[in-house]
Amino acid sequence: MTKGTIDEMHTLYCNHAREMGFSVRKGISRFSRDETPIVLGKLFLCACAGIRVSTKENCSKQKRNVALTRTNCKAMMRIKRNNDGVYEVVKHIEKHNHPLTRTEWSHLHRSERSITDEKAKAIEEMLSSGLRPTQSFRYMAYNVGGEENVGHTLKDHMNFVNRLKMNNIEGGDAASVIDMIQDQDEEEDGFFFKGEEED
Repeated sequence: MTKGTIDEMHTLYCNHAREMGFSVRKGISRFSRDETPIVLGKLFLCACAGIRVSTKENCSKQKRNVALTRTNCKAMMRIKRNNDGVYEVVKHIEKHNHPLTRTEWSHLHRSERSITDEKAKAIEEMLSSGLRPTQSFRYMAYNVGGEENVGHTLKDHMNFVNRLKMNNIEGGDAASVIDMIQDQDEEEDGFFFKGEEED
């Protein structure tokens, strides 16, 4: 199997992962030593590859329970650039050491979720027209036939909207921050803030 770019290879492995029921993580790259480095090799891994090492072993604080996401899974796809300048698969390990997810849950995998430039522009336009973030997400989901077809989750959507709002704050202007907080107070019922005015 050969492809012209690394992005095409990544898409190929993500498509395979979606069908099988796992998420993809990008691994190490190997570069040429030219003046303008070219990627000679790339590794794509199962998201469960490796193990989590605790950095605070003797911590007296009680740790919250975190789901086990790293199982030292060896599933991977290694690609390299051949003499024709295209990328080919040189190694592919298919066996996983963890349960795979159902196909209907594949849209929740991190490698399946992204907000493209087109979607970002659409979200910005809907927000500027007065739609709330949750309304804009529901509208997008309705247009594509369900939340599983949007390409990102409601949480991703809300995080993107919050980043947009933060980017709109110019130079730490306090008035802009107060306006943003008041807007959020109007939009969300459970939102609360408290401030003091200085003389």
